[in-house]
Amino acid sequence: MSKIELYVPKENELEYRQYLISDKETMNYNIGYGDDGTGCYYQTIEQIQEWYKNWNNGTDNYYAYITRKEDNTPIGEVDIHWSGYCQKHIIGIVIEAKYRGKGYAEEALNLLCDVAFNKLNLDKIYDDFPATRTAAEKVFSKAGFVRENNEFVALTKERYNQIHKK
Repeated sequence: MSKIELYVPKENELEYRQYLISDKETMNYNIGYGDDGTGCYYQTIEQIQEWYKNWNNGTDNYYAYITRKEDNTPIGEVDIHWSGYCQKHIIGIVIEAKYRGKGYAEEALNLLCDVAFNKLNLDKIYDDFPATRTAAEKVFSKAGFVRENNEFVALTKERYNQIHKK
């Protein structure tokens, strides 16, 4: 039974994102980046709302909160976006630090793959992280992603359908 679901927030429901991307413990995987090298981004709610206008707008971008079904609590976020830099559909998943290690990441990743392949009808998705991030490597491998090089893991729609018998 599914413990979580993806919830697309409305423009006036973005306070959780503001908190999540500024939380040092949650964003520690991103050290060396962010506004001050801690991995965090400190944005006003207006900046986040402006960013949000580019998401969930009928294109191949997607953004959602990961919410726990039992109490409707947000525990993280997922996204899919087209990267002009690398010419790929990149996905992202962030689980709030206090909810890590509880099996949410694998389930959220599978829900996001379903959105990518069955709602957005994409043929292939990627994430970019080094193989040294072993927890992420394990979760993505379980979902069927294959490491293409030191930077990218990828999953095709065909492989996803074989794994999930669709």
